[in-house]
Amino acid sequence: MIQISRELEEFTLSLGGLLHMDGGSPGVHAAALGRALGVHKATLRVLDLDIEASAGRWIPRLEDEFDRLEEALSVRPDTEAEPWAYGLTAGSLREFAALTHLGIPVQALLGAVGTTGGPGLRLVGILPPNLESLRLYDYVKGRCAAHDELIAEFVEARARSGFARLVEVVGVDETHLL
Repeated sequence: MIQISRELEEFTLSLGGLLHMDGGSPGVHAAALGRALGVHKATLRVLDLDIEASAGRWIPRLEDEFDRLEEALSVRPDTEAEPWAYGLTAGSLREFAALTHLGIPVQALLGAVGTTGGPGLRLVGILPPNLESLRLYDYVKGRCAAHDELIAEFVEARARSGFARLVEVVGVDETHLL
């Protein structure tokens, strides 16, 4: 559905509070979501993903179905043939030039607690250049040393005016759990 849109400017996905009848919760494969959103690098201005409980969950049956649907509709971009270098994360948002407002779980950007999203993945290197507002969901300082290190690097870079347009940051200094 995401890739079928010609020019997607705003996308919000909220799974907070949803449960299945059997007690499970819905899952989202962050990498599949990142790939699908890649079609809209030039137009997407607002991205808010309330998917913290499912950001790193792998759903093979749905992923296989997703691939079959993309092939049937022939909407998969040519770049999708390349391997995904970002593990189970949504990937780099660096090329999303129009993106000014981002709300995303830290795990969807940096990988699950205790892991990293891929070799050389750094928060300062994957954020979009025109970002004005950043909300990191589910970051708890001290929970994951790898995340703490990457967040500290981001805070230091921002203090040195590395993100001149970024005026609002939520979820870095305080915990913002969904």
